[in-house]
Amino acid sequence: MIETLTIDHARYIAHHMRQNDHREVMATLWSDDPEDFANDAVHYPGASYAIIKNGEPVVMGGFAIHTPRVATMWMVGTDRFDEVRIEATRTAKKVIGELLNGHTHRLQALSAGFHDDSHEWLKRLGFNQIQPVPAMGKHGEDFLMFSQTRGKG
Repeated sequence: MIETLTIDHARYIAHHMRQNDHREVMATLWSDDPEDFANDAVHYPGASYAIIKNGEPVVMGGFAIHTPRVATMWMVGTDRFDEVRIEATRTAKKVIGELLNGHTHRLQALSAGFHDDSHEWLKRLGFNQIQPVPAMGKHGEDFLMFSQTRGKG
């Protein structure tokens, strides 16, 4: 079931993220506190949602608008992510379609260089890997930039 992301959903997922999701997120936060990420996730300037399975939050994601007509996509999950992978993919594709057919002409996503599962999933969603972003993480972790633009893939 898809629901609007609440702080309770965000806190649960932030404290139960898959290992690579946790490493990736913490590499980009000022703190190492999952509570800070939960608060950020609920308050990003855009929209966010949670995927709930049997009453348990499993995935949270959405997009943030930081510059005009450009959205940064994000998604993390718990170790139960594979149980809702199809629903997460459908939801992400729906959001991507709505954004690119609306007032957004560019979507982007950053993924830590070590997060191979994320890279493959972004490519399946239609994103293209466009460039490395060396030493973007607070401890020097390398990231990759992915993008998708209206009418250009």
